[in-house]
Amino acid sequence: MKKILLPILTTLFILTSCQKDDDLLTPVTPPPNTNVILDSNQTNNTTDTNQVINTSDTINSNVFIGEGKSYKVILTEFEIVCSELTNIHWDTSYSYTNENIGTAGFFDGIGVLSITAYPQISNGGSPAHSYAFRDDFMMDMYITNYTYSDGILWMDIFWDNPCPTQSDLTFSTNMVVTNHTDKTISLTLDQEGSNAGVSWSSHLYLLLEEDI
Repeated sequence: MKKILLPILTTLFILTSCQKDDDLLTPVTPPPNTNVILDSNQTNNTTDTNQVINTSDTINSNVFIGEGKSYKVILTEFEIVCSELTNIHWDTSYSYTNENIGTAGFFDGIGVLSITAYPQISNGGSPAHSYAFRDDFMMDMYITNYTYSDGILWMDIFWDNPCPTQSDLTFSTNMVVTNHTDKTISLTLDQEGSNAGVSWSSHLYLLLEEDI
């Protein structure tokens, strides 16, 4: 089934742009000095300057309710706060919000995730920056395997890098799933760590609405 679905899914996305910052794109595994904050009971109230999206009402589920569904990513939020006490180029803070940009789908253990963020787990305690400091770069990723347990979605991801001078990425990540009573779901990845004198924390939030 997976061998049939994955080629079909690859036709849904077109890779577009390139970026030069290689050191932000190293395949990653969780290190001892990085704290990946997993809280499956959290709720999210997301606010931007134009609207208030109230997602405080949540429901619990022992199974992943996204199974077999396609989604529109109706909200992406990313923020990273660094200590900014060094001259290292990645010792910098920023945030951005995108609305109605991206898609996701989960089908029998494989899927797709196309978002304007890099859902990495920090490598060696280095700050978990989004893709090369850009909020307009779409990362069209393939989920080669996923599992769900205790409110956490664990994903193995492959990204076919569109830049011929850079390597493709294969990495694993995990995100907290929150099911909302309005039938949206949110995926959240919160981290904190320190490396080379830089202390940091980051927050990635995706709000998904079923594409019927």
